[in-house]
Amino acid sequence: MLTQFLGWRSVFLVNLPGGALTLWVVGRAHVRVAKSPDESLRVPQSLLTVLALSLVVLGVFASGVWGLPGLGVLLTGAALLAVSVRVMLTTRRPLLRLRLLRIRSYGVAVTITFLIQAAQLPVLIHGTVYLRQDCGAR
Repeated sequence: MLTQFLGWRSVFLVNLPGGALTLWVVGRAHVRVAKSPDESLRVPQSLLTVLALSLVVLGVFASGVWGLPGLGVLLTGAALLAVSVRVMLTTRRPLLRLRLLRIRSYGVAVTITFLIQAAQLPVLIHGTVYLRQDCGAR
């Protein structure tokens, strides 16, 4: 009924009350967190990682459309991601502690989660396209 009168984009309005409630609860919570003096935001590492991952995702999606320039974007993102990993492995206070992956149970859990998500993504994308184009769903 919501989409019938306001259009399909109106389904995102359903999230507003939940988001407002979450912000209210978080604002009312008085959580005390003991911080060590050297805990600060790692802005350069964060920006490098976000830029690298953004370029990888853009390269994956655009390489079929852009051709060689898309492949260049993908390779640039992969190179920046390698630099980001190197920084995280060599810095004293990394953004992500990649050495945790050496713990066998943790590494296996992360790998299984990745494989499950990798299998679900094509189903989500192609299932949506199939329902929209072949089944006539609007």
